[in-house]
Amino acid sequence: LCKKQSSISIKLTHDFALSHHSMTTLTIIGQRIAQKRKEQGLSQEDLAGLCDMDRSYLSEIENGHKNFSVTVLMNLAEALGVPSGDLLDRAS
Repeated sequence: LCKKQSSISIKLTHDFALSHHSMTTLTIIGQRIAQKRKEQGLSQEDLAGLCDMDRSYLSEIENGHKNFSVTVLMNLAEALGVPSGDLLDRAS
């Protein structure tokens, strides 16, 4: 019984670590998107309109609360006039 509980505990800790890493990465990417948007003097509404998405969706991305697709990342980068890699640069 102790071995079984131990393996469950290890798995839960591992899953939490992966989830935490993913959340941190999304937060960093979101902050980069917000930084680039503000540097260009765009509101969330402006950038969301350029990308044909809801402002609330963009807000969730910028706050690291939304796991979004590579296509969305590429659309945001294009609308901001930056290479998509610039939005990922500090996330690694």
